[in-house]
Amino acid sequence: MNPFWMTYLFENQQALAAGSPTLPHIYLQGFWDFYLLIGGIGSTLPLVLMAMRSRSRQLKSVAKIGLLPSLFNINEPILFGFPVIMNPVFLLPFLFVPLINACIAWYLTQLGILDRAVAMLPWSMPSPLGAAWSANGSWKNLCMSLFAMFNAWMLYRPFFKVYERQLAETER
Repeated sequence: MNPFWMTYLFENQQALAAGSPTLPHIYLQGFWDFYLLIGGIGSTLPLVLMAMRSRSRQLKSVAKIGLLPSLFNINEPILFGFPVIMNPVFLLPFLFVPLINACIAWYLTQLGILDRAVAMLPWSMPSPLGAAWSANGSWKNLCMSLFAMFNAWMLYRPFFKVYERQLAETER
């Protein structure tokens, strides 16, 4: 995707420099990194935050290890420590949370509510900061990233509770 993202970013920067009221492209690396990958693939940062207060010792210990990396979109400790990968309980939210957040962000950007990206930042930038800074310091994009985190929290919560209950029973 990088060749496309770089081309689209350059075109957005040219349009911004020319004073265009609307930038031509929405789907750039910043959109992908800061709305779809909050805490890493599958938007798993809310899972880490839920696990910090879990009744399960396993989830709590994995969350302690995975919190700092997840803030920077590195979630392998969570994917393989919970585990999320190959876990049927988390299959649906893992697939659909990023998709739902992408659709919401896309439509809000298309309607002109969110600003389009004009800067390329490292994928490891914490999502709210990256969303704002990639769009020239847009506070609206920062709010969308926070909303995407909240949305991920709400969508993951029932699945997390089911898995937490399963683990709590086996830990007794």
